[in-house]
Amino acid sequence: MILTAFICSSGQHRSVYFAERMAGHLAIIDGVEVEVMHTAKPHWKPETGLWAARDILKFLRYDYKWPVNPEILNPENFDYVIYRNWFLGSQGKKIKLVRTKPDDISLI
Repeated sequence: MILTAFICSSGQHRSVYFAERMAGHLAIIDGVEVEVMHTAKPHWKPETGLWAARDILKFLRYDYKWPVNPEILNPENFDYVIYRNWFLGSQGKKIKLVRTKPDDISLI
């Protein structure tokens, strides 16, 4: 099993394109079953993505006995830079600063 996640919040569906394209390449390999699932998780911050990735590693380790250590994604292992009250633009949506407020942006 290979689990791959593409995260995109720009609203231009590039993650959908790349997921479908990767699935197409993998599907032609003998013995490879491909399942593509799309989900929208708006407003995920990097900290949430890190939590989700760590949870996936736990699942792979304990349910499938993969030799991975989920602690490599322990939030304490990373440096954070937080930009307070930033507005990154519409991110592909029809939202302007008038209709929303700046948010704290984290870089991990």
